[in-house]
Amino acid sequence: MPTEVAKQLEETLLRWKGVEAQRTKDRTSFTIQGALFAFLTKTGVVVKLHPRQREDALKVRDSRSFDQKGAEQDDLVELPLEGSRDLNQALPWLRRACRFVRSNSMG
Repeated sequence: MPTEVAKQLEETLLRWKGVEAQRTKDRTSFTIQGALFAFLTKTGVVVKLHPRQREDALKVRDSRSFDQKGAEQDDLVELPLEGSRDLNQALPWLRRACRFVRSNSMG
């Protein structure tokens, strides 16, 4: 993923109320109320979605289920981020992921 797109995504998400970025050597993750809702990969952004939303997100061009160490995660979808068009396409899914995780963390 181009650095400029990643930077633009991060700047956008950090303007959302309560969103924080967590950086490690391997990745940048985004949390709301301490709960993970998205993280960057080399080719895109992975979002955590409700199962019904996940099925719709998988219809997005070049999206795919995210496999972590060979195990498919049933609530994670990786969306491509190669340019500003992909970023605009991913933002509504990021918003849904943020809302989903926030609502589930409000025990």
